[in-house]
Amino acid sequence: MAAKNKKTTGSRPTKPEAQPAMHDGQTTLPACVQATESGWYIALRVQPGARKTELCEVTDDYLRIRLNAPAVENKANEALLEFMAGVLGVKKNKTVLASGDKSRLKKIFVPREAGPDFSKITGLANV
Repeated sequence: MAAKNKKTTGSRPTKPEAQPAMHDGQTTLPACVQATESGWYIALRVQPGARKTELCEVTDDYLRIRLNAPAVENKANEALLEFMAGVLGVKKNKTVLASGDKSRLKKIFVPREAGPDFSKITGLANV
């Protein structure tokens, strides 16, 4: 009887745990949300041209979003800022594209005075 070779997997190095960002002193935010003194940076991975606009998943690296807008003439970026303003419950002019103008990996900035509500993002992270 021949012994079967089992494929062994080595242990993958894990990322060091980032300090959890706190929103209101009680809500722990996902690692893709970075708190600063002036506001929050949210790392996003955007899929333009999707069937519908929706939040997909939260990972340590980014919040994945599908957008029902083409990546043409800045339409996807405008739709992203409008959608994220709705998700966070702030005015559209309070969400700013900080980086990733022509990339799928983007960062938006939301100032503290806007008073964002992260419950939809944290609810998705806990699922």
